[in-house]
Amino acid sequence: MYYLIFYCLAGYCDKHKNEELTFYCRTCQYPVCMRCRLTTHEDHTTEDLVDFASRTRRDLNVALDENKGFRFHMLNEIEELRVYAEKTNEAKNEITKLVSGRREQFHKAIDRVCDAMLSKLETEVEREQERVVEDKDAVERDMLTLSQKIATANQMADFGSDIEVVRCRHDILGSLKLAKKEVPLSMTGIKLNIEFTFQTQAEMSLRYLVGRLSTDLTPPRYISVSEVATFRVENTSDVINSICPSMDDKCWVACGWKSEVFLFDRFGQRVRTKSLGRDVDCLAIDSDGNAYVSCREEHSVKRFDRNFRRRMATLNIEYPRGIATTNDN
Repeated sequence: MYYLIFYCLAGYCDKHKNEELTFYCRTCQYPVCMRCRLTTHEDHTTEDLVDFASRTRRDLNVALDENKGFRFHMLNEIEELRVYAEKTNEAKNEITKLVSGRREQFHKAIDRVCDAMLSKLETEVEREQERVVEDKDAVERDMLTLSQKIATANQMADFGSDIEVVRCRHDILGSLKLAKKEVPLSMTGIKLNIEFTFQTQAEMSLRYLVGRLSTDLTPPRYISVSEVATFRVENTSDVINSICPSMDDKCWVACGWKSEVFLFDRFGQRVRTKSLGRDVDCLAIDSDGNAYVSCREEHSVKRFDRNFRRRMATLNIEYPRGIATTNDN
C-alpha cells in the first residue's frame, strides 16, 4: 500500500522569522509572507493564502469524490469478475454433465446395437450348425448304404461264380452308380457367408453426433465497407427505383419508373442520359457490359449492348419485377 505523508509547515516565513505566511505565490507555487511579496515576489502573481487554501480543499474534495467513485466501480468490476468466474464454472459443470449424459446414452445405444448384432450372429450360426448336423447325418446314412453296396459288390467280385457275376453284373453296377449319385456332396459345403465390416468415417462423424461446443463454430467473416461518396440526383424529385454499377467506375440510375436512365460518375456528376422508349423498372449489367432492362408496360426484359447503344433481344415475361446476372452471363 502507498501512503501520503504530509508535513505540517510552520506558519512563519523561513526568511523573515517573525512574518506569518499570508500569501500564496502562484508563479513559484509556494506560500510567502508580506515582506517576500513586496520584495522577492513583487512581480509575481499572488493571492490570499486562505482563499487559495479554501479552493485547494474544494479541488481535493472533488478529486477524492472522483477517486472514491472510481474505487467503487473497481469494486463492482471485481464483483462482476467473481460472478463471471462462478458462472463460467457453472457452465463448465453443466456442459460436463450433458456430455457425460450423452456418453452414457451412446454407451447404452452401442451396447444395444452390439448385443442385437451378437444375438443375430449367434442365431445364424446355430441355425447353420443345425443344418450342418442334418447334412452330416444324411451323408452318414448314404455312406452306410454305399458301404453295404460296396461290400456286396466286393463279395460278388471276389467269391461269386462266373455265372453269378455275369448274371448280376447290371444290377451291381447300376446299384453302385445310383448310390454314388444319391450322395449329395454339395450339401456338405458351408453355406453361411458372414463377415463384420464397419464404416471408417463413423468415428469422424461421431463427435458431431455427440454434440458441439459453440467455441468450435467458425465465426462469420464480416466485410468492412466505407462510404465513398453521397450525391443527389439533380433536376428530379422522383424516387430512385433502380441502380446498378457500370464497368468504368460509374453507375446507371433509373428514377420514377420513367423511360430515361442516367449515368453518373462516383462524384455525382451526370455523364449521360439515355431514353429507352418505355418505362424502366429494373436495371442490371453483366460482366461483358451488356445491359438488361425490365419493362412493366410491355411485360418484357430487354437486352442492350454496352452503354445502351443497340437493343439486342427481347424476352416476354408477364410481370417482370427484378433482374440479376450470373457470373457466366
